Amino acid sequence: MQAMGLRLPPAAAMLVLCLTTLGMAVPSSPGYLGVFEYLTVAALDVFGIGKDVALGYALVLHGIAYLGFLLLGGAAIWMEGYSYNRLRNVLAQVTPGSDST
Repeated sequence: MQAMGLRLPPAAAMLVLCLTTLGMAVPSSPGYLGVFEYLTVAALDVFGIGKDVALGYALVLHGIAYLGFLLLGGAAIWMEGYSYNRLRNVLAQVTPGSDST
């Protein structure tokens, strides 16, 4: 929040965290696109932040969070030695009656 110039109390960050986490418990679109942003805007509205600024913050926050998980997941897959071809081979062995094409 401070990096984007939002001078808010720590309670604002906690409210954003709580609302977005609770929002992930509800089935929604892949990657929680839209739900995450809506709940972030709603949380920041409580603290008087305009919708345009709050949406910008929500998009940056969601992008950073998503990118972090993507990089950590990719690093874990690489460290474990997994590959797309290995996954296809395992799935072909497990799935009865499937061909490998």
